[in-house]
Amino acid sequence: MARAIATETMAAACPQFVDLKRGMSPATSVAGAERVAFTHALHCPTCGPLADQVRRMQAAQTRRLAAEAEAEATLEAIPILDQTADVIESTGFFRSYLWDTRQAGKGTPLEFCRVDVVGALAIVLYGSPTYAGTPRVRKVEQFLIDRIPAPSLAAWYSRPGVDKRQVLELLRSTADEFRARHGQPAVHGIARRGAA
Repeated sequence: MARAIATETMAAACPQFVDLKRGMSPATSVAGAERVAFTHALHCPTCGPLADQVRRMQAAQTRRLAAEAEAEATLEAIPILDQTADVIESTGFFRSYLWDTRQAGKGTPLEFCRVDVVGALAIVLYGSPTYAGTPRVRKVEQFLIDRIPAPSLAAWYSRPGVDKRQVLELLRSTADEFRARHGQPAVHGIARRGAA
């Protein structure tokens, strides 16, 4: 829409653009017309500033929409992170796979086996650790990866000293950090330190 407004503004301000616009075929697509308009604006001292203004407006709108989407995602992640910590607290932490295959082999239902963080996220979101590859799981997983000194949760688990307590601290402190962003009080009161 901003481009359409700019095209109309350019037509009102620049006789050369009016002639260019008249010369376009009626079958020219909107995208084709926009390309012509912005190509013209590159070389026109009248239209150039208008096109630059539209680009700045579009960039600002893209940033605003991205910030809104991020805020919504962090708000949605708060209960997921809390519940994921609860799952690991009750079933136990397993670092080698999504769930403890030995427990499962002995007949324990997957949702009651020890799990890693991604397996616990899948249990919270879908009821089973087998749904670990979904976009919702991956989004929350990425929030956690952004807070650890490793390229993945699995790589972080392999570091000395990373245990159930540290995993729970990561989950709970991330939830509290997101609460703070949204003006909510901390529930867990875990101070953010450099992740181990």
